[in-house]
This record gives sequence, C-alpha cells and structure tokens, in this order.
Amino acid sequence: MAFLTLAAVLWTGWWFYAGRFAIASLQEWAEDQRANGYDVTFARVDMAGYPFRIDLTVQRFGISAPGRFWAVSSDETTVSFRPWNLNRYTLKTAAPVQMIAAALPGTRQSPIVAGSVEGTFHHARDGQTHVLELVAKPISGPLGLSVKEVGLIGERPARRATDHEATALSGRLELVDATAPALFPPGLPNRVTAAVLDFDVLGPEPGQHGSALRRLSEWRDGGGSIEVRDIALAWEDLNLRGEGTLALDTEMRPIAAFALDASGVPQTARRFQEAGLIDDRTRRYIELGTGLLSLGRSNSASIRVPISAQDGVLYVGPVAVGEVQPLIPGYNPAPAAAVPPPKDDFAPPPPPPTVSEETLGADTPPRPVPVPVPVPSQ
Repeated sequence: MAFLTLAAVLWTGWWFYAGRFAIASLQEWAEDQRANGYDVTFARVDMAGYPFRIDLTVQRFGISAPGRFWAVSSDETTVSFRPWNLNRYTLKTAAPVQMIAAALPGTRQSPIVAGSVEGTFHHARDGQTHVLELVAKPISGPLGLSVKEVGLIGERPARRATDHEATALSGRLELVDATAPALFPPGLPNRVTAAVLDFDVLGPEPGQHGSALRRLSEWRDGGGSIEVRDIALAWEDLNLRGEGTLALDTEMRPIAAFALDASGVPQTARRFQEAGLIDDRTRRYIELGTGLLSLGRSNSASIRVPISAQDGVLYVGPVAVGEVQPLIPGYNPAPAAAVPPPKDDFAPPPPPPTVSEETLGADTPPRPVPVPVPVPSQ
C-alpha cells in the first residue's frame, strides 16, 4: 500500500512537471517568435487530462507574420500529449480557425474560416525530421469559396538547409470538393472535385529576422526553388497531372516550367463554346490539335501540355495566354540607378574628309558609250 501511495505521488509530481514544462516551452517559443518580428498572443493556458494525458488548452491564440503577410487565430486550441512521450502531440480546435494571407485576394476583408482543425505533430530529436499532419473542414472564404476538406502533410529536417540543393521543407496538400465562383468565368462549372500538390522547397533557409519580403528575397537570391513532384486537378471532364519547377524572378513573379498530362480537353473545349468563351472554329482547332498531339501515345485520350511562366507572362506551349502577377501584391522593386555616361578624357577625333563625286571620278577613265547595233532587215 505504501508503495502504491509513493508511486501515485511520484506520478502526480511528474504529471505536473511535464505540464508546466510544456507551458514554459510554449511561452519561450512565443518570445522567440516575437523577437523575430512575429506577433504571438494568447490569453491563458489551461491544463487538464490527469492522470494519463496532458491537455493544454490555449485560449484566444493568434499569430501573424511581420507586416501581416499572413495571420492565423482561434478562440480555443487544445494540444495533448502523453507524459511519457514528449515527442508526439495532437492538436484540435474547439472553435473556428481564421486565416488571412496577402497572397490570397479578399482574405483581409473576409478571412478564410475552417470549422475545425485536427492533426498531429512529431517533434524530431537526434537529427530526425519534424512531421506535421493537419485536416481542416469545412472551409469557407471570400468570393464564395467553400471546401469540404483540406489535408496537409509537412516535413522539415531538424537541421537547417544551407545550400540551394538542400531540402528545407517537403509538403503534400490535398483538397476535396471545392467551389470557387470567382475563379471561373460565367457559364462554366465552378466546382473542383479534387486537387493535389506534392512538393519540395529547396534552398538555404533565410534568417529569422525581417519581413516576409526580405526573407523571400534571401531565399530567391540563394538559389531557392520549388520542385513539384506531383500536381493534379479534376474539374468536370478535365483531368490534369504532371510535375514541374517554380522559382521567383527579381520582381517576385513566379518563374515556372511544367509538363502536364491532360485528358478531357475536347469535352472542356465544348463547355467553353457553350459558355460563349470561344467560337465553333476555335473549338474545332482545339479538337484537331488534341488529336494530333495524342498520336503515338498509349492513351489516345491524353495529351502532354507544356506550361511555363517567364518575365510575367504565362504560356501554354508557345502561346501567351495571360499575365503573372508578383507573389506579393503591390510589390514594385526600386528601379536601378541610372549609370552616368563616361566622361570624355580626350577630344573626339575629327570627322573623315568629305570626298566629292568629282574627286572620285578624277582618275577614273570615262565609261564607254554603247553603240547601237543595227538590226538586219528581214
């Protein structure tokens, strides 16, 4: 009996110690983020779950990047873990999560809202990889945006990337049943059945201090790029799947090169014609081109489509189809300083002498005058 009492006392002491240590770690993390320019706020942290679980409920949590490039907030978020395993944590929100991002138009006036967010986080030790898995559903946003479910997996090495070939972050984003009326012209269906993005972020990680613009610039100047291993989209009859590479130019515009396998192109062209976006002649050209591009492929209904972005222009094959805006809205790089013309240290040489036609012909013998040859009579 005395042993059980001692064990209970020791366990209770460990439970409180582990919980207080986690709260102190959260506060230390918040202070580090504030020192790096982020705004981190929360009202209080409640602890529960005794005896076999520790639940830390953070009230009115919020974090925003420098310059409010993005921000996330929730009224109640609970992080749970076992006292004997300080490497694995589960996360669950009991209130909607709101998010804004400068790269997503309209979110400052009408934030993206997720009804609930659940996930797990594995904290790496001894050089392993941090792994975060999240599922958010349902999601609503500006301009009629709605998504049934979004899944995210992120992996980050415990050691920071230091060169342009090192992987700084790997991720996979999956989207199910999304509606976005503002992204589609009138007359076209605005529902995306599914979308997938699987990618690696390569390049040295920028410093922790400074604005998002400064950090993106450091990453770009260090040779940073994004290798897209898999990108897929299912929209009505159209199915796209492929891979590619992304980077940023000096004006923060995406530079891209993708190769996509596309099926359902003729059916999609017919939808565009029915919506009044193309005429019958254009639709026939698309169908003819699809047939020619599919020759020799194992799947005759599929074609290979190159898509690229360069100097602010979006291309499908060799055809320019639109403009590409800077990743940061309103970004306008300072123009390069004008280089003054070099100062003349010597007087310019005199112009060459003018030579008259008489001089040119002075030593030239006169051209012979042609003599007409009489035509013999018939």
